[in-house]
Amino acid sequence: MDEQKQEVTKEEKQEQQEQNGFPSRTLLLWILAGIYLTYTGFSLCKNVIDKVQGAGAWVMIAGIVFLAIGLGLLFFGCRGMLRIEKKKREQALEEQPEEETEESQDKESEP
Repeated sequence: MDEQKQEVTKEEKQEQQEQNGFPSRTLLLWILAGIYLTYTGFSLCKNVIDKVQGAGAWVMIAGIVFLAIGLGLLFFGCRGMLRIEKKKREQALEEQPEEETEESQDKESEP
């Protein structure tokens, strides 16, 4: 009996994750990776501009690619986190009026 309940709850959680998109832990990793890649790309480009020895055109191209990927990860990670927070707020607002109506009905039924 407990095993069936656990299976049902696991399936429900998977369905919710599919509907909600990526879990917040994944998005947090995207944000951290984006910060790292952006920093690395900026450092590579800065080295080429400062004419550090061994920094050539290929390093500049790699820096630009790192910057683009890093900024993309930052953008999509932050956007996903904001969407999750928005859904949580909406669900809280939807649940709040239901609780208030139940309380008011209980008060009306009491003499």
